[in-house]
Amino acid sequence: MLKKIILLIIFSAFSIGSTVNFSIETENEFGAMWVTGSFDGWTGWGLELSQSSNLWTGSMSLPNGNYEYVILGVDTSVPNWWNDIWNNSTNFNAPIGSECDFSPNDEWANYGFSINNNDVMQNYCAGTCQNTCSSFNGYSTTFAVDMQNVSTSEDGVYIVGNDPLLEGPTGHLMSDTDGDDVWEVTLELMPGTYTYKFRNGFCDNWDNCGNSWESISGFCATGSWNDRQLTVSNNNQVLDKVCFNSCTECDSGPEEYILVWSDEFNGNEIDLNKWTFEVGNGNWGWGNGEHQYYTSRSENAFIEDGNLVIQALYENYNGYNYTSARMKTVNQGDWVYGKIKARIKVPSADGTWPAFWMMPTNSTYGGWPNSGEIDIMEHYGCDNLENHPESTVHNNTYNWNGGIPPTSYDAYIPTATSEFHEYEIEWTESELKFFIDGNWIGSYYNNNSGWQQWPYDQEFYIILNLAIGSHFMSCETENNLFPQRYEVDYVRVYQLQNTENIDLYGDINLDGTLNIIDVIMMVEFVIGNQTATNFEFLILDINEDLNLDILDVIQLVELIL
Repeated sequence: MLKKIILLIIFSAFSIGSTVNFSIETENEFGAMWVTGSFDGWTGWGLELSQSSNLWTGSMSLPNGNYEYVILGVDTSVPNWWNDIWNNSTNFNAPIGSECDFSPNDEWANYGFSINNNDVMQNYCAGTCQNTCSSFNGYSTTFAVDMQNVSTSEDGVYIVGNDPLLEGPTGHLMSDTDGDDVWEVTLELMPGTYTYKFRNGFCDNWDNCGNSWESISGFCATGSWNDRQLTVSNNNQVLDKVCFNSCTECDSGPEEYILVWSDEFNGNEIDLNKWTFEVGNGNWGWGNGEHQYYTSRSENAFIEDGNLVIQALYENYNGYNYTSARMKTVNQGDWVYGKIKARIKVPSADGTWPAFWMMPTNSTYGGWPNSGEIDIMEHYGCDNLENHPESTVHNNTYNWNGGIPPTSYDAYIPTATSEFHEYEIEWTESELKFFIDGNWIGSYYNNNSGWQQWPYDQEFYIILNLAIGSHFMSCETENNLFPQRYEVDYVRVYQLQNTENIDLYGDINLDGTLNIIDVIMMVEFVIGNQTATNFEFLILDINEDLNLDILDVIQLVELIL
């Protein structure tokens, strides 16, 4: 009997597990603090911590294993906050890729620990890898302002804000280390939102600085004083260079959108120098519970009458009831900024989900949604959504996977399924602007708060696909209406090019006239005896088809005659 009692005690000790002690310090005040993670299924209700000043403590017992978690600072002033603890809390993650990011190679910047019959201590200043907030000076934030359009004061250029870390009204002196009129400074800032401006010269009070303050307006101006605004999260960041008195970079000369890539689908076959097929059903139905199997067969994607046709079939194939196609331009067509457009006719059957969208070539900020997604056109084939094509963006801040639900921009297009329409995005450093048939339907803005809100400063590629069904579909698929066709007349990409010195297209010798000398010189480029620079290519590609050929020569001759 004694032996059984001893064994029972030993077994009970192991079943209780080891103790994890949390000691979390914060810079800000919260009504409650919770840790939630893999140990509670990410419910938000893992362990409530007890408060003593800005220190929150608690402990729990767990069996052996690996665990990841985040910290939730709860705003209990929100009525019924407990109905949605995630969205009524400040989420504190580990700095992504840092020494306290438990799995630094995945997209989730979570704290974590391992238990192997040992007690564990988790001791952090929330959102950092520091043990206490008093030893943490903030995240490195680099500012840069271009002064080429103004005469710089002998006192130098300052960044000024009303927060003590920005040392208003005197501010921080910036430096022009390269002598190129770009002034920079790196500051250590705690997480939070800051307003600031650049100032041309020294001033020691707010009201008597004359015209030394920059004057800005537009998307980056906030508040009654038209200040710039910055949100510091749990990461270091380098802000984009801006022009003094402007929300964007200084103008480097007149620019216009030039066609840099296109597929007009005028050949007999799909151009595999531009497109790659994705085959299969992906992971978890491409993350959406989709029902189709993508193939590279000509039955599912082909050229017909100058259009790309992606055709979904109702058939048994590799264990799936539908086949379709998904094509991408990755590593064959990748861009940062520009106008990207396509002329499209979408299918009409319930359960169809065609898309014209973009994904990052290199997931610089981590896996989905951290590195972003741009949906230029999606059309959900359900009764209540038919003929309502929409555009959406996804990122670390706005997503359907624990973030703020993203905003979609849509329009009622009564002939979306029966006629072709042009869907377009104009993508700049400051804005994603969406259009249907040239009509603006909505914009998503860069608020300069870091990659979490704006990962759209990296290369993205184009995807065309026709999915069937998903977790999001609110209707049954109309199998009796198959096959279904997603048709694309063209896909075109334009980017801004400096055309400051182009006075006359075709005038390759820059003498101000079009004559036989220009024709002779153009022929040398067309037959390959000469290689055109980017600037020469812009002058010579008169018909803007991205080729130097006999058609450009003919058009030049017509201009001369």
